Amino acid sequence: MAELLGRASPRRAAKLRLTTNNEDSRYPTEATVNKMDPNQLIRRRRGFSLLELLAVVVILGIIAAIVVPRVSTSSTLARQRVHEHNIATLNSAVERYFVTEGSWPTALTDLGTDYLPDGVPAVPTDDSLSYSIDGTTHRVVVN
Repeated sequence: MAELLGRASPRRAAKLRLTTNNEDSRYPTEATVNKMDPNQLIRRRRGFSLLELLAVVVILGIIAAIVVPRVSTSSTLARQRVHEHNIATLNSAVERYFVTEGSWPTALTDLGTDYLPDGVPAVPTDDSLSYSIDGTTHRVVVN
């Protein structure tokens, strides 16, 4: 053993001394491995290093920087599309009213549940606005 310690680096020599003198050392010898419980042979780390945590935080930050702007613009775009769909549906209901009744409705409330079963929808892009009918073109506009 002394000749091994003489040729080894200081760090390796310290490891060799630990394995020969201490049975519970980090580097057990073959003799101590035979005496150990199988559960002790598999040693697991109890936490993450600072570098590992930093890498995870950086990756999550990159993902958030990509996803958040897309989600916010997609919700705005979805509201805009719902608004356009509402106008098309209301215009269609106004035209069906004209075909059935023979006259144009003066307000969207004239359509009733026959043409708008769920009632007149709210403007999804701005709560302070509402839909109404233009008296000259008989098309739905936003006020």
